[in-house]
Amino acid sequence: MNTTAVTSPAAMPTTAADVTGSPKPPTAATTPAAPATTAVAQSPATASAVPVGSAFTAWYGINGNSGTFGEPIADQVCPSAGFCTQDFQNGTAYWKPSLGAHGVLKTSDPGAKYFADGGYATYGMPDGEIGWFLADDAFNVPESHQQSFEKAIIVVPSGSPAFTLDHSQPIVKQFQPVGSYGFVQWLGPVTCGLPQGACSADFLGIFTSAMPRSIVRTYSLGTSTLGSIAVNGPEWNRWKSLGGEAGWAGYPLKTNCQFYNAPGYCETKFQQAAIYSTAQKTVLVKGAMLRWDGDVWNLGLYGVPLADEQCGLTQGGCRQEFSGGTIMWTPATNSQPVKGGIRTKWKAMGGEAGRLGYPTGPEQCFGWSSSTWDQSGCYQWFQGGIIWWSPATGAHAVWGAIMGAYQRANWVWFDRYSVTYAGQSLGYPISEENCSGPGGGCYQWFQYGIIWWSPTTGAQRVMNGDMKVYESLNWAWGRLGYPTSEEQSWLPSTVYPYNVWGTRQYFQRGYLTWHPRYGITVTYY
Repeated sequence: MNTTAVTSPAAMPTTAADVTGSPKPPTAATTPAAPATTAVAQSPATASAVPVGSAFTAWYGINGNSGTFGEPIADQVCPSAGFCTQDFQNGTAYWKPSLGAHGVLKTSDPGAKYFADGGYATYGMPDGEIGWFLADDAFNVPESHQQSFEKAIIVVPSGSPAFTLDHSQPIVKQFQPVGSYGFVQWLGPVTCGLPQGACSADFLGIFTSAMPRSIVRTYSLGTSTLGSIAVNGPEWNRWKSLGGEAGWAGYPLKTNCQFYNAPGYCETKFQQAAIYSTAQKTVLVKGAMLRWDGDVWNLGLYGVPLADEQCGLTQGGCRQEFSGGTIMWTPATNSQPVKGGIRTKWKAMGGEAGRLGYPTGPEQCFGWSSSTWDQSGCYQWFQGGIIWWSPATGAHAVWGAIMGAYQRANWVWFDRYSVTYAGQSLGYPISEENCSGPGGGCYQWFQYGIIWWSPTTGAQRVMNGDMKVYESLNWAWGRLGYPTSEEQSWLPSTVYPYNVWGTRQYFQRGYLTWHPRYGITVTYY
């Protein structure tokens, strides 16, 4: 097994702990010497006593006497109250209150570059000790040595030139900030000049729970990081097929593999798309469909996508199936979801190619109940009509002139526009439109009434006692024919004490009159 090793005994995970190795002390320092009882060491070169500076006593007890840095060869120098330095046989140690004491080995690969490039003046002081990363054959990654400083990180891969990563670069600042006392196994310098002016950098580490170890490429734009993606992972391969950095999907923003209601799914959100993956497949969500996708932490209302969108439908439309619904799109209607019982009814009626056409808005639901009447339910508009659903009635479609009469009656709610029907409701539809009436007429049942339509009479509702009498007279097939009006207020007498109100509803060949004293009577022409 390949193992990461570092010299820092106090190494801690960085702020991106899920992408770091497991730091361990190097072989040469596995048995650090006990802290010196005196801060004085004998220099073999001079045979004179050179004290270990007070700023470095604790650090020297861990690293110096083990033979790594050797004996001090010069006194501690503190140009200011906030900075000290001291030279040793094999390197130089530095101290600041914010970073503590750390040393740079002249004999290490990062140390050699550090001193060759100007040392402290170029890179500042180290913010941690040198780190060793062993080769990882699974990812073709060579052994490397690296050390972080105030201004940059120096990385020296085995057999390759050294490179640096500027601590002011957003990617470096996020994954290994100054003073983090941790290590990210960087695989190359930050590369800039990408489309949109973006930059990228690669490191080896833990990416997600679904990919516990991988090469991770992360991107930045301006002064901010964008997101990361696992190189050669399923989302990466699908993204690259779309053009990658130069493609229309844009850059990755966030990856999540921990959807509580969709185990086994991962999603990488891009600037203009989302790619979902499972062990078996990847699915792309893009364009207008993306607005129903939810955010990176939460699935949308319609769950995970089951397949890529399918286009070439009638009216130039597209469809995409999700675990909890179907998203439909046309240039005229934009993308609209259909789900549940309304989707079942719509599909049974032919879907987008049927009488109703495409949805023109999302489902709207509401709750309205009392101790005796539960009117909670949902409705959804389509190009050719509307579907209403309730737990008690299921889903039924209403369209055409009957829909106009239903709307005039204020849908499922109490009628607010008619004196005669005030406080009454047709309720939800309980059947589809039936056009077997005489002369090509149609009717549709509702919970508390019926609407009749014919080419010559239009659509009229019949409710209450009139409906019962009309039924006993064989509806429109009987002598009365189709209704030509809705129930109207009627004053039988203006003479006291008989100045009472009744109602009357007209039909093709007669009318029904309701009197509060005499009930309903039938009059034929």
